Amino acid sequence: MLEKGWNPRLSQDYLRKDLVETNPTAAIFKGMLEKARKHAVRCIEDSFAYAKDKLYKSHSTPELEVGDLILVSSTNFNNIKE
Repeated sequence: MLEKGWNPRLSQDYLRKDLVETNPTAAIFKGMLEKARKHAVRCIEDSFAYAKDKLYKSHSTPELEVGDLILVSSTNFNNIKE
């Protein structure tokens, strides 16, 4: 039967199907966990790549040779006994 007129949209009509469900069944729970794990791994890899790129842009390795004089700070050597 075809009804004409106003059909109200329910709140469940606005939910996307690829989102995590509120009450998952055991059959789809494993898939949800796997999806969350893959997303977390991708986020961690992106974060490491960003940090590595940022470090290499701002950090330069010093070119030292044997016999060069260097300044050593003694603030972190509190445990040395005289």
